[in-house]
Amino acid sequence: MIKRALVSVVVLLSLIATPPIAVAQTAASAGGNITFIGTGASSALVVFGVTPVPAGTCTMYGNYQFIFDASTPGGKNMYALLLELRALGHTVGFDYLYSTTPGTTQTNGCTQSTLSAVNSIYAGF
Repeated sequence: MIKRALVSVVVLLSLIATPPIAVAQTAASAGGNITFIGTGASSALVVFGVTPVPAGTCTMYGNYQFIFDASTPGGKNMYALLLELRALGHTVGFDYLYSTTPGTTQTNGCTQSTLSAVNSIYAGF
């Protein structure tokens, strides 16, 4: 009886400790005119927005839908290319993951952590 209770406790604890199953996010490619680029003084995160606004995104403050980390060598390259494309007035192409809160804004679900993560940026879209 004690052994059965102990096994039940071990099984219960293993279920609690098991991380939730990850839900795959949809990957997409898009492009457009760069309407906004921003970053924080104490952060290497870069946010940007484009028009037309692609599917599967949420929008913060009417300005931006995308985010990436510019602290890595690849992120620094993406940031440099994004700035160059904006300065030249060219469109940008990029690969991204759908937001987990598509169609929302900062007032009803869109946060920095739910912005669409960008995996690559390229010219000539």
